Amino acid sequence: MAKVSVIIPCYNQAQFLEEAVGSILNQGFKDFEIVVVDDGSSEDNRKILDGLDLKSTRIFKTENKGVEHARNFAIDKADGEYILPLDADDKIGPNYLEKAVKALDEEVDLGIVYCEAAFFGSKTGPCNFPPYKFPDVLIEPQIFVTAFFRKNDWVKIGGFSTEMVHGWEDYDFWLSILDLGRKVYQIPEILFYYRQTPGSRKDMDESEEIESFEKLYHRHPGLYGDNIGILFEAYWRRRSLMIKDGVTVAQLYYPGVDGHSESRRSESLFELNQWVQLEMPVEGDLKCGDFGLRFDPCSLVSYLEIRSICLMSRSKESPLFEFAINADGKDLVFSGDLCVLDETEGLKLFCSGLDPQILLNVPAGINNDEDLILKVELKVENSLEAVANLIKKNTFQESYVREELSRIKNHPLLKLFVKDQ
Repeated sequence: MAKVSVIIPCYNQAQFLEEAVGSILNQGFKDFEIVVVDDGSSEDNRKILDGLDLKSTRIFKTENKGVEHARNFAIDKADGEYILPLDADDKIGPNYLEKAVKALDEEVDLGIVYCEAAFFGSKTGPCNFPPYKFPDVLIEPQIFVTAFFRKNDWVKIGGFSTEMVHGWEDYDFWLSILDLGRKVYQIPEILFYYRQTPGSRKDMDESEEIESFEKLYHRHPGLYGDNIGILFEAYWRRRSLMIKDGVTVAQLYYPGVDGHSESRRSESLFELNQWVQLEMPVEGDLKCGDFGLRFDPCSLVSYLEIRSICLMSRSKESPLFEFAINADGKDLVFSGDLCVLDETEGLKLFCSGLDPQILLNVPAGINNDEDLILKVELKVENSLEAVANLIKKNTFQESYVREELSRIKNHPLLKLFVKDQ
């Protein structure tokens, strides 16, 4: 009996399997098995699968019923005490099994162990998933599917639900583990790699997301009922941001040991459709553990431009540090609902939702003894015509938005301006 079973559902992704399996075989921890379930792939994909030499791997073939069925089938066949799901096109770092097993062995109440993540493929760089925090996890997914759990807990829960028809079956499963009273631990290291290909991500539309949250509420009434306050807080916060006519709000989050929190931030309200210069106070540490400053430039679906971002001392006229205004990931990391459109003359961005995030990499040596302020020059437009015009011109840099152009064109508000080309 293996200590860990890595289960891999595979639907028409056999071309990536060798790399996924290879990342498991490369583990320093060797007490594992690999279970692959071909979920009714095409004949061509099955021929590729049949031709692979996958060591230490059991392979099962089923009719196509969806990823949650394939995962449940694989876990049912698995012998391991601990389970790690891995999608066929992703991979893991060489120490993931060792570090997760150690954590699970040492704390019997631990139910979920996961790590930090990075993109690879057509997009690279860190995946800036929000860190796990309860009860915030009730209103946003925070844990990706490639996380460890105990097979006994899977049995108690009854497996991955087939009710989540739009996705989030893993989100629902993690909430089920929290229902058991289990704890969560994140290994502070990038040990999971999430492949990006053009069109690899499909977002839910608004109606699908609302329907999915309704199902989560009905499936986990205890969790949501006991923490109803956070739902009302999130509702009133979003409502208060949206009802102000002609203005939006920027927010600067200061880091803490538990990440970024609503209790550690400043806000600046400003008018739309004109250039403004924001000056926002910086409080507390510039860096705390793995977290730094986070700037959320607006609170609505919009087009925005940024000319400059710098850290200033109130006692000095010249900037202490000017952030490079580009998308190379060194000074600024874009996350949440932000997509980079162009960076030739400042930054041009599309904010596709209510949660745009810019992570600021403050260099070592700058501390907050200087009574700092963050100074940002930007313009936010509530019309998306500028975004549409850029799409029509098709002059994008080689960037995230070029790879996901079709997804952005399908944004419900952009459809008012853009027709299929």
